[in-house]
Amino acid sequence: MSLSGKYWFLNLKEYLLHLGFQPSDTIPCLFVKVDKTRHKSYVLYYVDDMLYYGLDDLKVKEFKQSLQQHFNLELMGQAHWYLSTRINQLSNYDIELDQSRYCKAIVKKYLDSADTK
Repeated sequence: MSLSGKYWFLNLKEYLLHLGFQPSDTIPCLFVKVDKTRHKSYVLYYVDDMLYYGLDDLKVKEFKQSLQQHFNLELMGQAHWYLSTRINQLSNYDIELDQSRYCKAIVKKYLDSADTK
């Protein structure tokens, strides 16, 4: 059994806490940081995928640079998919989430096991 995922999470969690992020009480993989100006930054983590979000471009850029200096990782730009969920950011910065791909996979899994087409 490999524990590398667990140790990666513990290392990331320790670093995020060091930066001032706090884990959500209800969603342990969601971290939130509220700075002195009440700006909020978010990090969502699952296994080896991570999303981060904030409204202050400078703070987001500083966070990305900090991650790259501390970890050997690849930042892949704006997210379009995360855990079978399509992410679409609108021109007014609203975000649409589409889980139709995930829903189809769940339906197919259970219909196939019930010998139903």
